[in-house]
Amino acid sequence: MIPPFINVNRVLGLLSGFVLCSFGAQADVLYSKHGEWTVAYLEVGNLNGCRATRQFPDQTVFQMVQIQSGTDKAWVIFISNPRWNAWIGNRKEIRLSLVTDWPTTKPWPYTFSTSGDSKILSTTDASVEFMNSVADASKVEIKDDNGALLTTVDMKDSAAAIRAIVTCVREHPPRAQSPEPETRLSGTGFFVAPNRVVTNNHVVSGCTKDIQVRYPNREAYTATISGQDATNDLVLLHTNMGNLSTAAFYPRPRVGDQVASYGFPYSGILSSDGNCTLGYVTSLTGTRDDTRFLQMSTPVQPGNSGGALLDMSGSVVGVVLSRSWLELKVA
Repeated sequence: MIPPFINVNRVLGLLSGFVLCSFGAQADVLYSKHGEWTVAYLEVGNLNGCRATRQFPDQTVFQMVQIQSGTDKAWVIFISNPRWNAWIGNRKEIRLSLVTDWPTTKPWPYTFSTSGDSKILSTTDASVEFMNSVADASKVEIKDDNGALLTTVDMKDSAAAIRAIVTCVREHPPRAQSPEPETRLSGTGFFVAPNRVVTNNHVVSGCTKDIQVRYPNREAYTATISGQDATNDLVLLHTNMGNLSTAAFYPRPRVGDQVASYGFPYSGILSSDGNCTLGYVTSLTGTRDDTRFLQMSTPVQPGNSGGALLDMSGSVVGVVLSRSWLELKVA
């Protein structure tokens, strides 16, 4: 059984990788000051915007940003405090409630994200209504998802800062946009039934153009998604490409079993005919004893994602993930 090669065309979204990595790295141009708030103008690629920043005695930094691209505008909130770093840990998403004190103590629940090793929390979901409430408030309480108070920040002069942000953005028209570069992703898949191919969900999620499947050095066929499981990182594709064979499954591997991975790592660099690697099952659980995963010593690289992990009889025991873990829930 030769796994089909999956070609994915993916155009990156407007704000992808922007909020923390790029935005914070640019030099600010001072626009105005309002009490303890500093308002600055900045540019990032095709985006520009204005940001108000205030640092509080307890080391909390609160930032309010309006960004624009073309006719689109969005409010972004950044919050950080070095004392929270251990609490944040390795979490990529944290639910916080921002409670304003006027006209009512209304909580505003938002999902905040981190990026890379940064412990700066950011949300791109801040509504105009929330910004209006911040302008009217004298303070904002920041609470975690259990309702515990993390800190209270003083919103004195926030109304003037927000007005300055809006004026600053209005005075700096959107920058001319250049075409977004297209990103092409690739992975590996295998037939589980006629016209049905399984691969990782992350290989195809976010695609804005056709998903294509093909055997090495053969004609490509369009594929469509017929089922997705984002939790287990699996997707079922439908294609009119004929299958040479279909997978047989053996979902009960043992520690020490020899296994093989066949896929198409580093498409366009390594062999277009695919690469086969051998290894052994080293554990029947993943991190924190997650029974959905197993660990193996078989070398895999970007592009192996979605390929079948096979035992020595040719039966599928898992689906390879890009971080060298194997998903067991393949059927």
